Amino acid sequence: MTGLIFTLLIILHTGCSTATPAIVASQDAFEPEDLFPQGMLLTVPGRADEENKYLPAVRVSSVIIDSARVKHYKPCSGVLVHPRLVITAGHCVCLERSPTEQEQVQPKAPVPKKAAKSPAALTQAAALKGVERITGIIDNKSPCATTTTVTTTVYSPQNGRRGTRTEEYSGTVMVHEQLRMVMGVRRENPLSGQAASPGRRAGPTLVWNNADLAAIFLKDAVSSAFEPAQLAMTEEIKLGSRVIIIGYGPGSSPHLFGDRQYGENAVTRIIPLETGSVLFRTELQVLPAGGPASYAEQGDSGGACVAKTNPHVLVGFVTAGAQKETGSYMSYFTSVYSHKDWLERAINRANES
Repeated sequence: MTGLIFTLLIILHTGCSTATPAIVASQDAFEPEDLFPQGMLLTVPGRADEENKYLPAVRVSSVIIDSARVKHYKPCSGVLVHPRLVITAGHCVCLERSPTEQEQVQPKAPVPKKAAKSPAALTQAAALKGVERITGIIDNKSPCATTTTVTTTVYSPQNGRRGTRTEEYSGTVMVHEQLRMVMGVRRENPLSGQAASPGRRAGPTLVWNNADLAAIFLKDAVSSAFEPAQLAMTEEIKLGSRVIIIGYGPGSSPHLFGDRQYGENAVTRIIPLETGSVLFRTELQVLPAGGPASYAEQGDSGGACVAKTNPHVLVGFVTAGAQKETGSYMSYFTSVYSHKDWLERAINRANES
């Protein structure tokens, strides 16, 4: 499929023979740098959705104006969850801002309990371990779009070639109140205590990622032909779950902002955060049927992650991705279930409009 979204070297839209990775349920067995490794996204295998299996997956095109009145264009993906509501990534509709002096002061990580009966939630303080300085933050204090454009896409054969029919919808934006993505430069490798290599100091990396979500309330309802995705509201995704990733990143498409594409992977890590938000991750591996797994890339941000067993059920939203120095590629998703209350409120608001 196409890959992910938003590079861990933090290129925020300016203008997967591999071994199966180890499965880890929380941060107990890894350090923050392993959680959000510095790296680049890459294009990976995927299929164009020519059979229109994933119509709820839409394009999101935002123009955001910064404090200097400069316009920034962010092409992303999103998911229709109600005829008048699309969910996308918060960083798709907001810009990175500079941290305040107070935000540069690192909180102390809590002392871990020796005998925890269940996996502990990752705290922001622990995630920022080893961060020399914070370089940028994306949250509800950042410059954010107040309105954006959503595009639906239907493919159909025309004269032996694929035709594309699109419709545009405008909508108002509501960013998740707990959105907080922190970029920073690590002082050292916290796992080894050794100084980071020059490559690892090449630029800022994502060090904390919470509630990367935004709702788009459409002025007009989307055509009834586009049945909204069902939300996984009854249970959290499980380790080993097979998923399909869908987005509009370039992937194998010749277009800069690509066609709707999809690909398969499996969940290898679940990361509960102290805020109640949950991230889950897919990595470089071989699919059961053979061939490489798919990953998200820039342009897939906000895109859909659905259950392989039931492609109509949305389990997560694409949020970030990276390639480690070891060559391990990974994609991150914000869990639907962990934000069910917020999503229900958004749907209720859409019902009232």
